[in-house]
Amino acid sequence: MRKKDFTKRDNIIQAAMDLINERGFSDTPMSQIAKKANVSAATIYVYFDNKEDLINKLYFHAKKKMRDYVMSSYDENATVEERYKQYLRKFIQFLVNNQQEFLFIDQFQSSPLLNEEVSESISQLFQQFHSIYDEGKETKVFKNVDTTIIAGFTINPAMQFVRDYHAKTFALTESMIDDIIQMSWDAVKYQD
Repeated sequence: MRKKDFTKRDNIIQAAMDLINERGFSDTPMSQIAKKANVSAATIYVYFDNKEDLINKLYFHAKKKMRDYVMSSYDENATVEERYKQYLRKFIQFLVNNQQEFLFIDQFQSSPLLNEEVSESISQLFQQFHSIYDEGKETKVFKNVDTTIIAGFTINPAMQFVRDYHAKTFALTESMIDDIIQMSWDAVKYQD
């Protein structure tokens, strides 16, 4: 059995992300990924079972990188509002500053390729933050609606603004980020 070289694995991941972002999933054959990563096509199969496995692991890799950044200074002792706003600010910053990961995540989320194992692993990655939704509902900080709706109002508007920013149809300033965060908070917070 061949010994794994994680530099090669990282090169394959980066090459796959670049090519998939440029050409899409179906128009990116493994041979092109191998060529761009400067490895043989057979080498890819040392690290990944097949193209679907590569794409799912690439998605996990991008989401883990995002989680690590977003949660790097997460303060468990802050109020729900402070944690919510901190999370959303770091989420937007990551997506703005990591265009390749953003483009891949955005494309992958709307595809049918996500397998159950990776989906569960990603849910566990973000469990620390996602528990804030339940806490916020229990303490009547968030509206008493399905958690999926609260999460949608947290993530989806931010994703759209970052999508427009990367398409160069929208200039995203710090002041605008502040407004996005405040409007998102206003949408989910409980009101008497």
